Amino acid sequence: MRKSRTAVGQIESLMYKIPPQMRFFFPQFFALIGTTDAITLLRHMMDDQFHMTRIEAILSAARFGRDDLLPMIRSRATHLNSAEQEACATAIGYLKDSKSIPVLKNLTNSPSANVKLAARHSLYTLGDDTSKEEIQKLAAEGNLFAIQLLSEIPGTEKTLLPLMRSHDLQIRFNAVFALLKLKEPSVLGPLLEFLIRDTKDLGFQPQFSLGNSLMAWKVIPSAMQHQQDNPNDLLTLSLSVREHMLKECLELSPDTFLQISSILFDTKQVELVPLLVSLMENLQTPEAIELLAAKAQTAGAPLTRAYCNLALLRLKKGDAYKTAVMNWISVKKNTEMIRFRPMLPWNVRISEKASSFELTPEEHSRLLIECYQTIAMEHDESSIDVILEGLATGHSKNRAVLAGLLIQAIQ
Repeated sequence: MRKSRTAVGQIESLMYKIPPQMRFFFPQFFALIGTTDAITLLRHMMDDQFHMTRIEAILSAARFGRDDLLPMIRSRATHLNSAEQEACATAIGYLKDSKSIPVLKNLTNSPSANVKLAARHSLYTLGDDTSKEEIQKLAAEGNLFAIQLLSEIPGTEKTLLPLMRSHDLQIRFNAVFALLKLKEPSVLGPLLEFLIRDTKDLGFQPQFSLGNSLMAWKVIPSAMQHQQDNPNDLLTLSLSVREHMLKECLELSPDTFLQISSILFDTKQVELVPLLVSLMENLQTPEAIELLAAKAQTAGAPLTRAYCNLALLRLKKGDAYKTAVMNWISVKKNTEMIRFRPMLPWNVRISEKASSFELTPEEHSRLLIECYQTIAMEHDESSIDVILEGLATGHSKNRAVLAGLLIQAIQ
């Protein structure tokens, strides 16, 4: 990212040390650097023997605005490989190349649905409104890539609304995801099916077209079970998707967001609590503060109580919340802030009786750091005393972090 003069040579050297099939990782770096040497290499990669490398070179050039490579992209749009045609059609849209409109119109007659869809979307970005209707038609037929493209096209809610109640789980989720991005308020009911983690244990991961330019979401039931055979971290990715949807909910009306927040608290969506409380804290409406105050007293939910107290302290809503946070710190000061070993999965625990009242090491760590940070920002004697006590009697591995917070507290 610093575009060092030696970067191109080092990246090229690394590229030739790995199998040729893996070189599709590298075009993005050459496109980012943008020097003469880097673009020369990127140009050569558009003629690579492996089609994945060629596709990535085309898309990387477009994503980084390398319009000097447009002639090569135009010429490759006529190649027989449908994946390459799709990538070229998408690249033309990224680069806003109006001279290529005739090429795109030819590609809309392709037998490949993905090529046709990529060409239609690029034509829409170049001002052809008739292409919007064609994309909507493909979406109505259940094309997941078309459904996701509609999230970028205003005024397509009427097409998506029936799809969010489809019997097909994949169509339903992609439609909900698209409608959420379009800020459609009626998405609330169907959204909760995917936002709340329950016995279905739904996981989410992206799936890409052959040309790697179109993306849709794949819903995987029983994510914990599939994680055992999945090379990717499906659970972490799924949590990231749910957090993204929760952030998008903030764009809905304040009443709708608070309704969602209340449901998430009541269903004990522990993984979402830190982000949820942070979003409510930023909202700062009287209703949001009232809900935080109510949940700060929730029995049987230590994580919810602690985060709500912390948010209310940051919002300066009374000394009672500062006392609650300081008490929590005094109890947990011997917790190591960096913990790498998670608790046992639920299915191999010996006893389940107290599991809902326990916090995982990761939850303890994140919460303890946030508590200390908040106390340090108070800049008063009692806050400094709490940090000094943590240095003196807390976990020895926390001292470096606490020393830094102490410096912050006394400034």
